[in-house]
Amino acid sequence: MGLFWWEYISCALIGALLISIAISAFFGAHRHAQGDDLVTPIRVHVVGAVKHEQELTLPPSATMADVLARIELAEAADRDNLRLDDGVYRSWVIIPTKACVSVLMTGSIVKNQLVTLPEGSRFYELERFLDPDAPADRRFFRRKKRLLQDGEVIVVPPNRSIIDTSGAN
Repeated sequence: MGLFWWEYISCALIGALLISIAISAFFGAHRHAQGDDLVTPIRVHVVGAVKHEQELTLPPSATMADVLARIELAEAADRDNLRLDDGVYRSWVIIPTKACVSVLMTGSIVKNQLVTLPEGSRFYELERFLDPDAPADRRFFRRKKRLLQDGEVIVVPPNRSIIDTSGAN
């Protein structure tokens, strides 16, 4: 007596499953033996209360503890506000300073700039740190009166009233 049609299909499916498990096990072991995790490292700029600002290359699973192991903190670093288990997910890591607020300004400015102000400083106070030649919208600062947060990254928008007369598109 022969097999039913569904028994043939079941055997074929089980065979295909076993073959796929064997192939994935082989390639997984081969990849592991080469040390290739197929993971792209991240690059972070470390600024703030450090002796030397620097750029680090870290694995994507890096934490603040990994960053601290590779840098030298300044005397003024606020070690109490460093959360060692926090993941590093931005391209900038700002080490806090005691009794201060450190803010990174980027965007439509001449050069990225780390600004350190006393605690309790307001957003509009950042305008005085802009370069006079920066193509930034200064009204952006005047409209905001909220307190600055330590470690904040401020992306300054361009001044829309600047008209390009060069004719280039």
